[in-house]
Amino acid sequence: IYANHNWPVFAYYTGIKIKQLYPYDESFYSAYTDLMSEKGIIIVYPNENIKYPKVNWLDKNNKYKLIKKFSDIYIYEYTP
Repeated sequence: IYANHNWPVFAYYTGIKIKQLYPYDESFYSAYTDLMSEKGIIIVYPNENIKYPKVNWLDKNNKYKLIKKFSDIYIYEYTP
């Protein structure tokens, strides 16, 4: 699982390996291919403090497929 927020909580409650999505600025877009080297699930919380990756960017990128959206949480399937 890849997450840009609450990764320690996901790791604790699921027991699954979690990778923190970082950096939280536009440089994420040049760094994500190194960080996200394996197929997985990405959980994104778009808010005023953690703005990247942007949901509209994920929706336009064919490596991401929206699985579920909750009020302010987006879950995508990621295939490198």
